[in-house]
Amino acid sequence: MKHSSRTRFTSFVAGAWLLALGMATLPGSDFSSELKKAEAGDAEAQFLTGRSYDRGEGVSQDYAKARVMYEKAAAQGNAKAMNNLGALHLNGRGVPKDEKAAMEWFKKSAEKGADRAQFTLGVCLQEGLGMKRNLPAAVEWFERAAKQGNVDAQRRLVELFYDGAEGLERDYAKAASLVRPLSETGEPWAMNFLGAMYEFGYGVEKDDSAALQWVRKAAEKGDGRALFNLGSRYASGHGVPRDILQACVLLELSSKKGEKIGVALLAELKPTLTPEQKEEVKRQVDGTPAIFKTSP
Repeated sequence: MKHSSRTRFTSFVAGAWLLALGMATLPGSDFSSELKKAEAGDAEAQFLTGRSYDRGEGVSQDYAKARVMYEKAAAQGNAKAMNNLGALHLNGRGVPKDEKAAMEWFKKSAEKGADRAQFTLGVCLQEGLGMKRNLPAAVEWFERAAKQGNVDAQRRLVELFYDGAEGLERDYAKAASLVRPLSETGEPWAMNFLGAMYEFGYGVEKDDSAALQWVRKAAEKGDGRALFNLGSRYASGHGVPRDILQACVLLELSSKKGEKIGVALLAELKPTLTPEQKEEVKRQVDGTPAIFKTSP
């Protein structure tokens, strides 16, 4: 069933809001002291108190009280409170549901420098969710969020320049320059992405040894797609000795990570194993794959 832009918009931004709230919880024992600070005019305490009401942590959940506290903090320029006010308006919690007001709060938060709100605005502009589609403006917001270390924005930029889009030319070299530092800091998806670029020579000189190195690193960190890619290599003997048992281990792990792409290959390979080999696959899947215990 095809979802409307309105539904996709609400689902996406609600998810972004939950991520924005996913910070350290204010202990219940601290709520009273934080409330006193909030009532004395401390903007950060007002935000934290509002969040406690919002989430029902340390106090009974009360969206109306959350809104009041967020509004007080937002009036003093607290970007996190602005972002969460947007979420309340979007979901009709403590206020009438109002997507226009929600977007206004998200934009205010983004302009104040909140990286999650900047990313949210970028996606809405890219997809035309809740506002007119504007890809150049979306890229600007992604870049602002990415500079603050927002990994979702960094990934979105890599994918945009890799795939290209209407109003944005494909630029493999730009994608490679963006994904490399993320790979070097240990982002699993980025490691796998860079490995694929080396394998096919997109934006970098083709280098299968480097491709294998990056994909293996990503797989060791548990990236589902990297586990599939490495498993496929062992299944075919591409850059590594052919090893059906290890291929099955990696494909099984990939499937457990939610990747469905390797299910058919796994179903083809597994019946070729002996009962003892199948037991060994299970043992390694439940423990540590043998190939990760040795140097590549």
